[in-house]
Amino acid sequence: MAIANSVKVGEAVVVRGFGLCTVTSTEGDRWKLATVDDRPDVVEIKVEKLDALLRPAMDRDTANDVHKLLMQKSGEPDVRDWGDQYLDLQMALRSGTPNEQAAILQQLYRVSKPEETQLLALNKLEDLLLPELALSLKKKKGTLRGQLHKGQPAFGYQAPDRDDDGPIEPLSTAPPGWETEGSFRVFSGKLAIGEYPSGESESALEENLFLNVIAPCPSGEWFALFRNNNEAYEHLVLTRDAAGRVVELLAKLEPLGEVPVEGGSLHVADQEICADRRYRRKMEEGGDILGRGYVAGMGGDGNTSIAGARGEDGTFCLIKIGWPEDADDGDNEGDAAGEGADAAFEINAESAVMLPRKNMEPGAEEKTPSFWSRILGRKG
Repeated sequence: MAIANSVKVGEAVVVRGFGLCTVTSTEGDRWKLATVDDRPDVVEIKVEKLDALLRPAMDRDTANDVHKLLMQKSGEPDVRDWGDQYLDLQMALRSGTPNEQAAILQQLYRVSKPEETQLLALNKLEDLLLPELALSLKKKKGTLRGQLHKGQPAFGYQAPDRDDDGPIEPLSTAPPGWETEGSFRVFSGKLAIGEYPSGESESALEENLFLNVIAPCPSGEWFALFRNNNEAYEHLVLTRDAAGRVVELLAKLEPLGEVPVEGGSLHVADQEICADRRYRRKMEEGGDILGRGYVAGMGGDGNTSIAGARGEDGTFCLIKIGWPEDADDGDNEGDAAGEGADAAFEINAESAVMLPRKNMEPGAEEKTPSFWSRILGRKG
């Protein structure tokens, strides 16, 4: 029971295979721990298993060694068979030291144009290692991640480093009829509303040309709201100031265009992160986009209607996402997402821009989850 005698409530420890957590209770036959990262999880561990499943967070000397290793911009990727790599990865995830995990992670950083399975492994290791490393080095996690990614072949385009780790105070109340769904930050002064890029293209330029409405907006904190309007899902994203003027702003909506949805959801995100592979992964999974955007579930496929209302500075402080008023009743599937999905869409807002999306070829089948996708727990 060495760990039980050295750790107190409120201190950070590492749950092997899960990541950095804070001890919230040591009463009874189970300890309770809360994650300190983006996931709002609570972990319970039986007292007799504490020594096997917990370890102290890395000390400063270990953190400096790990940081030095991950900052290396040289070296070759692991070219062994997937089976051999998988065994080493699983061992590192479950019981590896920070140095062992970092060694595998650095090799993944050196992979040019990583495949999906390699990205899943890379992201899993980062989820485990970086919160702990940031704590030990007293660095912001976002800043640390940007430093580690810079110049590594695996990442291609990378969004600028931003100080986006701090919590956002929630709205005090939601407007009548709407439910709060989350919050995020915008730094670029532009919102992208559309579907995430397919990732099928070999061209970085083509990957960035997915169908989006781009709306100029205030930088700062944004909030997402949702309502089910007679089985027609609707979403609002808006600034804190706009939340107190929803009725007024909804009366001033300007149509921005239509975006075809083929996977049941679309994203609203800071434009500068949309081509960054790390954020794209979160777009594909749904939910929070690492504090930089929101995935809006539409309950079906078809052409969604995008509209916005401007604030005093002339940019859009409220965006509404829904189905066109003349859409067929039902689940919005079928012809609505067919030939219309490849057509040109008119943009009525003077300062909005629409970019084409690289669509899947007609008749192409969806890919079944790969072996590594299933092992590493990819959603969807």
